[in-house]
Amino acid sequence: METTRKAGPEASSTWSIERRQDLWESVMFQRSLYKRLVTRTTNVASRLGESEALQALSTLPPVTGHVWTDPDCAWLGFKGLVNEDEEFALRVRVRRAMKLLQTYSRQPEPPALGYSNGEPPAEWLEQAISEQTRELWHDTGADPHLTLGSAVAPEAEQRMQRAVHWMQTLWPEAAEQVGRLVRVIVWVSAPKYWSATAPYAYGAVFINPTERWTVPYFLDTLLHETGHLSLMIKQSIHLFLENPLETATSPLRDDPRTLNGILHAAFSLKRICHGLTLYVNSDQPVDNRGDAAALLGGYSEKLRAATETLRKQGRFTPPGLELLQSLTGDSYHGAGKSC
Repeated sequence: METTRKAGPEASSTWSIERRQDLWESVMFQRSLYKRLVTRTTNVASRLGESEALQALSTLPPVTGHVWTDPDCAWLGFKGLVNEDEEFALRVRVRRAMKLLQTYSRQPEPPALGYSNGEPPAEWLEQAISEQTRELWHDTGADPHLTLGSAVAPEAEQRMQRAVHWMQTLWPEAAEQVGRLVRVIVWVSAPKYWSATAPYAYGAVFINPTERWTVPYFLDTLLHETGHLSLMIKQSIHLFLENPLETATSPLRDDPRTLNGILHAAFSLKRICHGLTLYVNSDQPVDNRGDAAALLGGYSEKLRAATETLRKQGRFTPPGLELLQSLTGDSYHGAGKSC
């Protein structure tokens, strides 16, 4: 993803969620996704002679507010509208892109969080699963057997809704961020897979729930994956590491990961620790408090290991040093104390 390096008045290089800066970052990033799709659609429509689409593109209103994009917008912009695809598929995608662009330019509020168990089928969804399968096979050397849908989807959706409820109660800034960044939770199944996000399906969170997951597991997962989405946005504004592709041991993976991957792990772990700390220490009747405490205990050491690796091997820019300091200190100004 391109890095703009254009930090605005509300740009932040810390892990904490402050409403004004988080809204600014989200607005800027989702506008960039919208503009990417406009550019890609215009280029392909011009090449194919799609005069109706070009006319519709010329009448799109200027983007002055928030644009609520979804994973199909991201997939079309990053993957779907490329010149080497066959002409018929490109024409279909151009027309779909136009409908999306016209919808986004008229939508004042974010849509409600949606859930998908593989139905109805969508091209972006099937392609995202295929892309993740290729990536996991490349990383592990084995077929991940990743498929859409989960046998426990009904129970998982109920528990995720409880997790969102407690997030709204205990950490409203994080809940508001979820509303801005996540359009759909996609339930999947695989033997060795917890959850994922990806730039080419921005706005989707892929989760492999199990029957034993209680509400804190869903809170953990949502904080984890929105952490990745939030850091992706920050990395479109700031350069944090000068050696992001150097590899090291990761606290969340068995195989070596890039320092950029470890930075993502530390960023997400800090958010998880803060959210679970608020949950465990709450005087509200939260669900399965003991499970939250157990998860928190395991993550504190992983966060310490990740930040120590980054300290030793990372070559940080000034914004990167600010981010690292926020990850290693207790710099959050909200209620509660983080690990």
